[in-house]
Amino acid sequence: MKIQKKINGDVVVLSVQGDLLGGPDAGRFEKSIQQVLDDGGVRVLVDMGETRRINSCGVGILIRAYDTMQKANGTLVIAEATRRINQVFYLVHLAQHIDVYETTGDALAVMSADAPKSAVA
Repeated sequence: MKIQKKINGDVVVLSVQGDLLGGPDAGRFEKSIQQVLDDGGVRVLVDMGETRRINSCGVGILIRAYDTMQKANGTLVIAEATRRINQVFYLVHLAQHIDVYETTGDALAVMSADAPKSAVA
């Protein structure tokens, strides 16, 4: 698994490439989430467009990342999951807890609309 980080406004986009299956993947993903928080980020979009496979350990990684972001008053959403990965999400009812969007554009639009507005002095 490889993770690429991009910034889109105040949203950190983490693109997961390859397989998300647990083991060393868990540590890499958790470090990426912690780095986002350490850098002051609180809004994460996980782009799974290039993720080939996921198993129950991979789902657990996403749930732990979501919980970590929630505890930091942040948010984590998922986008671009393949049909096969969406089937896994459906089977484990992941979308009942984490917002899953068809495209990164859809996710970014919703996240931008939900962004806190700065006060005008």
